[in-house]
Amino acid sequence: MLPVALISNSSHNFSSISEVISGILKTSPVIMNADKFLAINPRDYGAIILDLDSISDFPFQNAALLPIIGFTKNLSENSLAKARRLGCISILTEPVTGLQVKSMIIPAIFRFSKKFSAEQAGLNEIFSNPVVRDRLFRLISDNPMIWISMTVKAAKLLYMNRAAEKISGYRLEELYSREEAFRALYSDYENFMDSQIEIREQIVSNSQLPVELDLISKQGSPIHLDLWTQNIGSDSDPIFLSIGYETSRLVQQERELSHRLTEKELLLREVHHRVKNNLQVISSLINLQSNTIPEGETKKAFVDTQMRVKSMAMIHEKLYQSKVFSGVDFGEYLAHLASELIQIFDEDDKVSLDIKVSSVLLSLNISIPLGLICNEIFTNALKYAFRKQKEGVIGVCLSEAKGGNVKLEIKDDGAGFPKNFKPEKATSLGMQLVFGLADQIGATVNLKVNNGVCYQFHFNKNENTQV
Repeated sequence: MLPVALISNSSHNFSSISEVISGILKTSPVIMNADKFLAINPRDYGAIILDLDSISDFPFQNAALLPIIGFTKNLSENSLAKARRLGCISILTEPVTGLQVKSMIIPAIFRFSKKFSAEQAGLNEIFSNPVVRDRLFRLISDNPMIWISMTVKAAKLLYMNRAAEKISGYRLEELYSREEAFRALYSDYENFMDSQIEIREQIVSNSQLPVELDLISKQGSPIHLDLWTQNIGSDSDPIFLSIGYETSRLVQQERELSHRLTEKELLLREVHHRVKNNLQVISSLINLQSNTIPEGETKKAFVDTQMRVKSMAMIHEKLYQSKVFSGVDFGEYLAHLASELIQIFDEDDKVSLDIKVSSVLLSLNISIPLGLICNEIFTNALKYAFRKQKEGVIGVCLSEAKGGNVKLEIKDDGAGFPKNFKPEKATSLGMQLVFGLADQIGATVNLKVNNGVCYQFHFNKNENTQV
């Protein structure tokens, strides 16, 4: 007896129906939602029971042969109207009894099984007619788009249709009677024969197999075939029927697209490499200029600018080294940036890093502004947070949740901000960059000042950002 499908779009309680059906039909019903049911073969079931209290629409065209029965806890005019609209042949209500199942479900399954068997018998009768079979074969074999050929185990050609003759440029008589013509179909006949031995053994044991063939036409043009090959003979005396399409143009287009894509990847790699080099030249020029300036605020400004340029150069360096150009592994970038800045600013070697970052791929539009933000926060912490401390820790956390929601947290256990200092209203370039660039990438900023400073940024990496 075929099982019954119980279809609901909510956590509706089907336990009472399930128990009664299991006891009478000796088969457990399957509970699922409408989408899942339609994604599989409906004929695996004997009947459908629709939860009228949760389903407003059920596109059951694929299951039209199955009897559909409605179920509701509260029978009303609305549920009756919905049952008629959804094509239900009857309605179950609670409490579900064995009598209801016997009077509704079992006859419905029996009618369906009988109808399906009759249809199958009708089809068998149609295809047993030799005239119908001959017309069907001619319809398929004369199709100008479908390659059909038959060979025996020794790779001797027995038959090919008009489409195969047109595609190959050879007539059947040429390939059947002349071995050199048959060999000419293949660019490397000996290797072809060696590979075909294994393929044909698989076809004998598995009855059919997808096969790709590369041939040479009589005119010398390459031919690519995608075929399904099946043994229509016996295991001891096989005859291989191959049916499929010529896909030479598609294969050629794929190769051209692949070649163009490789060229563009090389071009992009070269662009990122040159941008990185140019930024490094700018950074070096700034460094050379700063060496001519005495110690003071002006020189510090030059050093800060140099680090901002370096943070951008590192993004392009990561893209140049990456195999994926759609974005930067920002977790890896953060670890590199933090280590680089500590080497520059932590002369007393008293600051340690606590890095907990995931591999989060961010686009260039987000990576560059976010990299500048991180550079400012790291630099400020290293320059000001630990002046009166013997040691300190900078913590970095980066994670991604479902839907592309990213959380970045950078904190330190240093002295914190001066009293009455409001970072979002600060006039310094560094603080303006942090909040201005956060706004550019659509990030919310949560700032906590307690035993140090903690910045938290939340943003969605998939949303459009300003360029």
